[in-house]
Amino acid sequence: MSLICATGAQASRLLSVRPWRRPLGAAHQRLAFARMDCGDIDLLDLIGLRLLHLPTEPLDHFVPSRDADGALQPFGTDGLIHSLGTNMGERLWRNPHLSGDLVCRWSSVAELSNPSRFVSHPSELVYIHCAQTEPTFFLTDADRRLTPPDDAWMAVDLGPGRSIVLEHYALRNDGCGNDALRCWELHGAQSLNGPWTTLRIHAGPDKALAAQPYAEAIWRIDCDTAYQCFRILQRSSHGSETNYAIACAGIELYGWLRSTARTAPAG
Repeated sequence: MSLICATGAQASRLLSVRPWRRPLGAAHQRLAFARMDCGDIDLLDLIGLRLLHLPTEPLDHFVPSRDADGALQPFGTDGLIHSLGTNMGERLWRNPHLSGDLVCRWSSVAELSNPSRFVSHPSELVYIHCAQTEPTFFLTDADRRLTPPDDAWMAVDLGPGRSIVLEHYALRNDGCGNDALRCWELHGAQSLNGPWTTLRIHAGPDKALAAQPYAEAIWRIDCDTAYQCFRILQRSSHGSETNYAIACAGIELYGWLRSTARTAPAG
């Protein structure tokens, strides 16, 4: 049990934290006690010295690492997807879609691709120049097409009993950097069938993802609801400006995990 002082309030938060099964880095230790989610936690009234509410579920905090200059670093070993793929550091990486630890779904799947590519690890990726005329296993496309509508999507379902209050998320291009995302939305839901809530709109266009194979970027999300499912939804052509597909070879999630899951999600 850890006593957390609430800044600017006459109370502290008493939170039951599930023991970590992997080493907790300094960044986690520093940030994990900086803020706590407001749902389903113990509140200790410092004036009346009364325990106001008992915890109903454990929380884990996934925090992106930072470089020497303090800039957030996407992917690595600090995110939820990586943790599910390694069983919280207890095994070597296995793609969590292929192992059944989560479910990926796309609006459609390009030839020779597979929805598991949405949660790929760098060890699964090989540089293949996008000028190749034949499709390759390392080009990942939902709804490969050259004309609107602009509604291709890729989604991940963490499974029943597992949801996350998202604070950051990261994306990675596939092997054809010319198709980097530029205009899209991030949505959250409790089911792959929706209803979907818009968590962030990327427009303008957003050029955080460099037009290079397997380039990565990370974004901050302001959210106070735990969601089980997340999807990226295409909202315009991008990259070459004539492509309405999504070409993405990785997503990573960071924030407060709420989990009572004991089995892999169905589907």
